[in-house]
Amino acid sequence: MSEPNPARARAISGLMRPGIQWHRFAWAGAQLGGTLWIALVAVALAMNTPAWAAVPALVFVVANLAGWRIWRLRGRLSARNGFYLLMAVEFVAAAVTFVALDELGVLEAAKLEGGEPAVGRGLYLYLLVFPLVAVWIWWIDRMLARNYAAFVAGKQRSGKDSGS
Repeated sequence: MSEPNPARARAISGLMRPGIQWHRFAWAGAQLGGTLWIALVAVALAMNTPAWAAVPALVFVVANLAGWRIWRLRGRLSARNGFYLLMAVEFVAAAVTFVALDELGVLEAAKLEGGEPAVGRGLYLYLLVFPLVAVWIWWIDRMLARNYAAFVAGKQRSGKDSGS
């Protein structure tokens, strides 16, 4: 058996970092998946009262500009931390949108036939999605890093490289 080459192991680990990686389609899906509903709210509000649509429309634009800026920083930021920042941006965007809808009376105005609010303030529970997704990302990143470390350790013990 050949001895493991530390320089080669460092080179391989530099190319294949453990954990979550930046991927443009995953990023676009996460960014649009977390903000597109805000644009739809703006469109729905614009159909009834155009002035009410300004807040969600502005929130949508600002959140997506922030997401685009985070994407542009991907060379200096780990993918996991980038997704954490995106979740924080989307959390704030959702909270601002909900508060605006609440202040405009939209949540109270949407009533079912019995006079009960259709949505009400229970909508704020949706904000729990963002910290839950952040914990999920942390868990996935940790599992990927753990499996990668075991993979590299096994290759070093066996003396095999990726071409074997």
